[in-house]
Amino acid sequence: MRISVFTPSHDLSHIDKPLESLKKQTFKDFEWVILINGKALNSKKDLETKLTSSELKFKIIANETQKVIEERKVKALEKIANS
Repeated sequence: MRISVFTPSHDLSHIDKPLESLKKQTFKDFEWVILINGKALNSKKDLETKLTSSELKFKIIANETQKVIEERKVKALEKIANS
């Protein structure tokens, strides 16, 4: 049986605690799915490096929606400022 462990993260500074916990598990047939958004999007490569060295099976899902929303806000403000 395969199990998925989901961890949402907006800020990867808190990812070490679940990482250490999962590394200590005796049951190893699981996949760690980390859902990232916000500030965490900027650290995706660092997270991939850290997890690769941990020997855990993992998948990172990046929620780019928040980034798109922020980009649209900036463009809208620029239009207002330039009109």
